[in-house]
Amino acid sequence: MYEGDNDLAAGSPKSPEIVANDAGQFVKIVHSDLPETWIYVMSIKPSYLRWNEWPKMKAANKLIQDYVKTQERVQYIDVATPMFDAQDKPPRDLFVEDGLHPTAKCYALWTSIIKPVLLQRFGPQKITSRNARAPSWPGFAVVAP
Repeated sequence: MYEGDNDLAAGSPKSPEIVANDAGQFVKIVHSDLPETWIYVMSIKPSYLRWNEWPKMKAANKLIQDYVKTQERVQYIDVATPMFDAQDKPPRDLFVEDGLHPTAKCYALWTSIIKPVLLQRFGPQKITSRNARAPSWPGFAVVAP
């Protein structure tokens, strides 16, 4: 799950507390119907376009991270901290010209952070013949080769 970037943009009436509450509501809604579902919450990223809002985004990240620690089957993934350079700003080459949207380099960085977390939980070593099963969706069938 990724939320809060647009919610805390300049002119938005939302506060870090509202964004964190929204994240909590999402978790409650998902887990009320799907209690075994793992939810991964990505931190709000910094950006040049919204640099003035970064303090609010950082505060929301902290509130969300604190909430996630109290929940089962929810994990916070911090992609923001590794985006900062020695000057305590994200390198420009992590963003396209608008200063907001990520470049391929930024997505590669995020992948290097997120992929190990997901592989730890869902990687091939976690799948056994006992718990592996084909998905069952109406109108779809899995055919063995």
